[in-house]
Amino acid sequence: MKRRFTTSIFLLIVGVNAVAYPLYEIKLVNCFSIGRGGSDFGYRLNPIDPSGPVILSITDDRYYFSDTINKRIVVYDKLFEIELDVNHDVNIGHENIRFEGGFIFGGNVDYLSYGFSLTGQTIFLMSINDIDYPGRNYRSFWYHNGILFIHDVHNNLVSITNPSVDPAVNRASLRSTEETRALFLPDSGYDLEGLTIDEQDRLFLYGEPATLDYQVFLEYWQEQHRAAGNDEVLEQLAGWPSRVSMRGTRYVGRDADRNWYWNDHMAMIVFSPQGELLDFFVFAEQKVSARPAVCPEGNIYVMHYAEESVDIYRVDRRW
Repeated sequence: MKRRFTTSIFLLIVGVNAVAYPLYEIKLVNCFSIGRGGSDFGYRLNPIDPSGPVILSITDDRYYFSDTINKRIVVYDKLFEIELDVNHDVNIGHENIRFEGGFIFGGNVDYLSYGFSLTGQTIFLMSINDIDYPGRNYRSFWYHNGILFIHDVHNNLVSITNPSVDPAVNRASLRSTEETRALFLPDSGYDLEGLTIDEQDRLFLYGEPATLDYQVFLEYWQEQHRAAGNDEVLEQLAGWPSRVSMRGTRYVGRDADRNWYWNDHMAMIVFSPQGELLDFFVFAEQKVSARPAVCPEGNIYVMHYAEESVDIYRVDRRW
């Protein structure tokens, strides 16, 4: 395992301690004008909560954006020529977003969870009223093969089979914890295609953690390394990865090497497929206005809402 750092150091106050960690330089990739469509992105200036475009995903040959203000999804090629422009009225904000196979899954202030395709087709929309259990707070969602799995803050697991845009359908399809566990039985009639569950009701896809919840992710790998006696890795995970704000840390994605990327405000955390800490750094300039994205090569892209433009920056991979 190797880590490379710049000589720049940033001090963060944690409690009464000042702790140093590396700053990585960002490079300007492209600038977009602010406007109402076409090659322009919408942006609403608000000192408390600015609203603007979000990078959904980056593939080998395309950039996927949500132009929230203009209610559309825009796909650019690598030369930043528009390939697809689809109207869509779901507000995609800075929350956890999972982009997979041309489908986008996430949640926002309007909907606890949503799923839709890049053609604009909405698969499901689920609000709190669809699964309104008194006193329960929901923390994590995972959609797989027609089933929406839902964890609450106590890691209780429920599910909705074949969720839709109809609240009545979602309520009727809600399954309890025991009914959800039964979906994983061989005779359940549901094809979960690589998705499994453990005794703590945590989900795994082909043996890897299937979660957008950073705390669940980190605790799982700490358990694995503790059981394997990997004291050096445990010591690393007890450092910065455990100091970030667990509930505010957002899932970013994975690169072609299957490394995991998480974001906490101006900081990035990178894990190997084996749950080892590869890197923890902050962006050298405070220009992160929206959740970052990672490309297959492992370079990280961020968006900055400037006064007269929306700018994209890149941090080249060092890990």
